[in-house]
Amino acid sequence: MKSQKLFSYLFAVGGFGLGLAHAQASDRGAAGHHAPADALDRPAALPENRGVTPVASGDQVRKEDRDFLTKSLRTGEDLVDLADIASSRAVFPQVREFAEEIASAYTKANKELEAIILQKGLRIGSRDTIAAREQTKKWNEKSGNEFDEDYLEAMIDLQEDLIGLMDDVDDSEADVAAYSRRHLPTIKAYVERAKAILKAID
Repeated sequence: MKSQKLFSYLFAVGGFGLGLAHAQASDRGAAGHHAPADALDRPAALPENRGVTPVASGDQVRKEDRDFLTKSLRTGEDLVDLADIASSRAVFPQVREFAEEIASAYTKANKELEAIILQKGLRIGSRDTIAAREQTKKWNEKSGNEFDEDYLEAMIDLQEDLIGLMDDVDDSEADVAAYSRRHLPTIKAYVERAKAILKAID
């Protein structure tokens, strides 16, 4: 049974923010994963934020670009958190493997976003810990095929939100536009793969 769209409220509440620890982050991206050629898990341009000096004040950044960076980072964090759960709870091996790949790819993409945000002197508020606990409990109550199908549908919804954000990006901020152009084809490929896996297990 396919789930209802659980994430239509994502941007209205700032993302569901599962907020799980990512202790296994260094183990991600293992051999056997099949990332697209332009995969999100390429090394970030600035993999470490320490020592990066902001080159602009946050109030100089357009609202459209600030919203894009904030929503993209929160959605990427949500994708990593959900993938962390799915990589251990999913029933089908192809779903677990895909979840591991998604977690690895978006962990690195999020670092790239964080570097852009820091360089622009922006401040991002903390995630909602109450919502995090509620969503974690909700996902932990799911099991079997229902979990796998709901996870894939959620992942499709979240990434389609990202595609919508990237489609609206213009060239006024070169680094934001470059990020979008670089990752948009990969995100679209991930959505199509998720749909194919969902069809195969449904």
